[in-house]
Amino acid sequence: MAERWFKPSQPRSFERQEHASELWTVGNFDQENFGELISVRTDAIQREIETRLDGGLMLWCGVDIPFCRDCSDELQCLAQGKVLLLQKEISVPTDPACNFAVQHIRRNLQTLKFYARTGLLQKVSGNPRDQPWGNRLILFEDAPESGHLPLTYSAESNGWLSPAAVLYYANVSGATDLHCQKDQQLESAAGIVGRVGAKKSWILLDGILAGSVEG
Repeated sequence: MAERWFKPSQPRSFERQEHASELWTVGNFDQENFGELISVRTDAIQREIETRLDGGLMLWCGVDIPFCRDCSDELQCLAQGKVLLLQKEISVPTDPACNFAVQHIRRNLQTLKFYARTGLLQKVSGNPRDQPWGNRLILFEDAPESGHLPLTYSAESNGWLSPAAVLYYANVSGATDLHCQKDQQLESAAGIVGRVGAKKSWILLDGILAGSVEG
């Protein structure tokens, strides 16, 4: 997925830092190290914040998330007054639930404490997934100043693909054959974006997704 979807669509203004794990999984939900890998991701985020407490911004996302257009300047504006921005899980305005597939994080003590708490709960609770714990912790009085990314940071669960989409997260997959389902979702989304207009498009060339932005 990284080679087919994520890397070719990454905006040129981004400096990519890859984080790999020695753990292996087939990718099916809650099977064969699936949860443990999510816990490893939280640890990696915590280490990155801890080693660079500089107040800078970083965007964490998985390799099943292609970009439709450059969003670096937009993210800088959205982060004003916030230290943590997350995707909405669903599009209902009154529902506060966050999806942790896309995390825009300011490296400071607030976020360091948040991810340390999340990681600890993942390890000691028997539930290694970050989303349930993160959605609870974000409601604490001393939680980081947080907010939702706009719905243009699209996901299958929050309204599918916005016509003005910045990126697209292929979630809401079944428990098995997850990679195949995600590929189908991403191929369908690529076709939709290609029909939205000439200003932004994904072009499938020999099975590789190339992102282009004009204007």
